[in-house]
Amino acid sequence: MNRILIITSILIATVSFCTNKNNRIESSQELWVKDSLKIYGEWKITKFTAGDISEITSDEAQQYVGKIIVFSPKFAIINSDTCNNPGFNTLLKNSNEYFYSNNRIDKAALKIKEDSIKVIEISCNDNPEYLYKNSSNFQYDIIVLNNNLMLINFKGFYFYLEKVR
Repeated sequence: MNRILIITSILIATVSFCTNKNNRIESSQELWVKDSLKIYGEWKITKFTAGDISEITSDEAQQYVGKIIVFSPKFAIINSDTCNNPGFNTLLKNSNEYFYSNNRIDKAALKIKEDSIKVIEISCNDNPEYLYKNSSNFQYDIIVLNNNLMLINFKGFYFYLEKVR
């Protein structure tokens, strides 16, 4: 009788946690979190690390160093492409799986020690304005390392973003 009561209590607690809007679990490796406000502002690309799958050379990647990326509730500017109605989704993901599935790179190459990382998915709810005709769809993942340092994957390179203001 006590076992049934304990098992029932555990099941009710699990169902309550999984159905609560603030704790929605998308899969066993992803958890929604509310935290995209911390990326609002200007960020400067300071350095980069290549993944195993790259569309550009290291010399081409070097040209992005020093560029400014801007995030706000009303617009986002990434590599001279502008979105006037961005959407932000913040997820907690398994760091080993995330980096391996996206670029076949080990998290150690990026000096990441944590088992989970906060990823902010940015997409454009309207038609983005592209500076270059060969720009890709306006969808980016931002990996939050701390309040002043993030990573963005662009063309197979991970660019480090430092908060400017």
